Amino acid sequence: MINEGSKDEKQKELMVRELGVFELRGLARELGIASPTTKKREELIDSILNIVKNGESIEHTGKRKGRPYKKLSSIDEIVSSMTNENNTVSDIIEFESLLTFAQEMPIFGNFDNTEMGIFEGIIRTNNEDYFSFYDKTYDKWVFIRNDIENYDKLNTGDKVKVEAKGLGNQSQYEAVKILLVNETEINKYIPIVFDKGEEIISDDKIYYANGEVKIGRRNAYKKIEDIYENDNFHNLTENCVKGKFKLITLGLNTSFEDQIVLKKEKDIENFTTVYGTKCMDNFNMVIDAINYCQRLIDVGEKVVLYIADIITILRSVNECFAKDCDEYSEQSLVVVRKLLSLGRAYKNNNCTLIVCYSELDADDKFLVNDVLKISKNIN
Repeated sequence: MINEGSKDEKQKELMVRELGVFELRGLARELGIASPTTKKREELIDSILNIVKNGESIEHTGKRKGRPYKKLSSIDEIVSSMTNENNTVSDIIEFESLLTFAQEMPIFGNFDNTEMGIFEGIIRTNNEDYFSFYDKTYDKWVFIRNDIENYDKLNTGDKVKVEAKGLGNQSQYEAVKILLVNETEINKYIPIVFDKGEEIISDDKIYYANGEVKIGRRNAYKKIEDIYENDNFHNLTENCVKGKFKLITLGLNTSFEDQIVLKKEKDIENFTTVYGTKCMDNFNMVIDAINYCQRLIDVGEKVVLYIADIITILRSVNECFAKDCDEYSEQSLVVVRKLLSLGRAYKNNNCTLIVCYSELDADDKFLVNDVLKISKNIN
């Protein structure tokens, strides 16, 4: 039972309203609220506050539907304060735990309908029963059961295209046939097993904006102009083609003009959103980019990851977790640090990061204390 005497109701309400949607879903599950992933933010808040106000029992039946998740430490802390339970709280938020928690989606239902469609995206979830991916074009979740033909060819981070049927929920589909994996017909696709070799320090380089970019490292670039205002990005695409690098572009809330330029470039993998995109869609884009980039590294590709504005990415992800956007949440920092950690050189391949930032953010503490400390300056 919830003990109302130990905490003032108003204080608890303020605590709940400070939470991001992912934390609200985790808290709702811990409080026994049914189907939290199908509820909007205000519905979640109302349901949680109703429990706090009425002192309803919290039932942990062990029969929760949907994909299992790992809790963030903040959820344990909140539940403890709400219920006066003396739970043991983990001190570390790991990236894998954050992804499992943050990639919550509607319950995988069994309500077949006749609607069919073709969907594609980056595989991100793998448990014993299914993979899943998010199709950003159609705003749909697609599940791939483990009994579908060619399931064993799939891996997290693969780009997949499938034919799928509706599941009775407008946002959910189940794959009935795998069509392409990493742009190869499924019947011709053979998963690659690649040995990256030991980590090394490479002296190889390419060029961006008339400056040297060290291969397999994090390279910081203070931008004064946007992508569309000069030829630096186009020249980078040509350099990557010549050097046989896979160029991935990651940017959130980019300008409309930059989007025009990016859409014209044929030799890039574009993981960008336009200005005004919802924080959830921005977050999904970052997760897909990380998974896809890691998969390319694992199969032996040489990768250049162009990050259009690292502080904009941090702030955009932070909107999903923190109401006070003046402070970066631990969750958003974990995601961005994972992104930065992709920059490595191996004996047999590498991943090179070009980390752009605006001169307007030159005094940002995370930029100064994290990004610039582990990066080589291009300019």
